[in-house]
Amino acid sequence: MTSDEFFQAQQLHRDGDLAAAASLLKDILDQTPNHVAAWRLYAGTLRELGRHDDADAADKSGNATEVDHTADVGASRCFTEI
Repeated sequence: MTSDEFFQAQQLHRDGDLAAAASLLKDILDQTPNHVAAWRLYAGTLRELGRHDDADAADKSGNATEVDHTADVGASRCFTEI
């Protein structure tokens, strides 16, 4: 996944092509499941498409990813300060 793909998904969303944005975001997340910003945009896009259950699931995945990332950063910081 490149940042260009994420920027393209953002542009599709801004342009109102929500189905294409959701599809591209799903592809991005299949390749890079730890991309918190992609989870957030994907959840919002799904919600705009009326896919509320899928959006809730995407929010949960994004939250779990963010928590894992935050825990990793905190753990690495603890080890560097010892």
